Amino acid sequence: MLRRILLSCLAAAVLTLSGPPAAAQVPYDDGRLELSTSSPEARAALLEAFDESNNIRAWRATELAERAVELDPDWAFAGFNAAYRGPASDTAARRAGLRSLFAADASAAELTWALAVREFTSGRPAAGRVLLQAASELAPDDPALAYSAAVNRPLSERRAVFTELTGRFPDYGPIRNIYGYTLFGQGEREAGIAQIEAYVRLEPDHPNPYDSYAELLQMTGRYDEAERHYRRALAVDPAYSQGHAGLAEVRQLRGDAEGARALLRETQASATTPAERDGLANQLGYTHLFEGDFAGAARHYERLAEEARGAGRNGTARFASWFGAMAAAAAGDTRRASTLMRAADAVPGEPDPSLALRRALAAPSDAATLRDAEAALEAMVAGGDAALRTPDDLAFVRALRDVQAGDTDAAAEHAAAIDQNSLRQLARAFIARGLAAAGRRAEAGAIRDEIVAEPLFGVYGSMARGMAGSIVIANR
Repeated sequence: MLRRILLSCLAAAVLTLSGPPAAAQVPYDDGRLELSTSSPEARAALLEAFDESNNIRAWRATELAERAVELDPDWAFAGFNAAYRGPASDTAARRAGLRSLFAADASAAELTWALAVREFTSGRPAAGRVLLQAASELAPDDPALAYSAAVNRPLSERRAVFTELTGRFPDYGPIRNIYGYTLFGQGEREAGIAQIEAYVRLEPDHPNPYDSYAELLQMTGRYDEAERHYRRALAVDPAYSQGHAGLAEVRQLRGDAEGARALLRETQASATTPAERDGLANQLGYTHLFEGDFAGAARHYERLAEEARGAGRNGTARFASWFGAMAAAAAGDTRRASTLMRAADAVPGEPDPSLALRRALAAPSDAATLRDAEAALEAMVAGGDAALRTPDDLAFVRALRDVQAGDTDAAAEHAAAIDQNSLRQLARAFIARGLAAAGRRAEAGAIRDEIVAEPLFGVYGSMARGMAGSIVIANR
């Protein structure tokens, strides 16, 4: 009830700020977000940009947002969206876009959505979630807004929320995508795959449904089928880098790490945007982590960070430094880990809610660092403005603390509380290391076998797989 009152008051406040609708605004009855433009073409371009973003094709979403600005240069909401889809380091452009929006005859929903975006990118995610929910209530028949509000709900709530959304918007593919991953992650694998199959039927001309289908098949060990669907994604869009990245993952899972890296380098050479190239460079680092080559991963990320800093790509420079620090720490190179964390701190950028976690992973054996990280995360949770992943970060840091104290049973309890699969797997990899160091090799081996049987990618999943493999080499 209190939350409902808060949302109603917020909506009323935004309505007051926005004033009456612009006289030239074109009314629509399709249920989508009320947009303050007199150009149907600009409106269509921006709505498609939202849908492309939800379908995980960022370059196309950016292109459409910029097209909306070209079609209606006076449309402040389009300018705001284009600014926020640009480089994350361009803070001045983002603030200018928001100021212009508040000076314009924007709709209530536009203003509320814009404020939500600002809160998320300014390190105030709880406020962002409230604003996003308020925006979706101002446009209750807009599937893109409903999707955005739902995907920012806690994992424990997503199943119920997405079950309801599939009934309200049965033909909106992105909802099926996240619903499928949610079910799959909660152990209902066939039900999750069925939702992705529905996604494929709804969006046959988009590459992401085939990529999602391939990824879930890959996670069940069906590599031939996964490869076939990655290729279907590339048949739809030959430049879809995630399809190439998926094929590289299949190669790595089949034991061909060099082949995976060759494919990623080849794709990187033909990528058309810096964001694409950097994403593929990150994946190249994962191939080293997956093998347990932590020193190689650290060198790779260090080079990437230096190159990105020189080119002014601050977001990539920060993350590459963070990932390099984590890899260096896993390799036992504490000096390099510390240097890379200092390098990350020196790069300007938006607040990162997981910075405390990154500090812990860059010094997982340092009791003082773990205490500081735990205290920072506890304060975030207690303050009520934590990111959705903050409770997972806190549980992970507590698991690390217990491993260092030799209490692997307590660490296992904290690890079990982590919702994010790859982070939970990484916590269990640290626990396996602790068990092996204590001479409990059978227990360590059981965790090792579990991780090797169902490896995950991304920085945490790849690191977990590499750590598990290293335990086997050291203890069998």
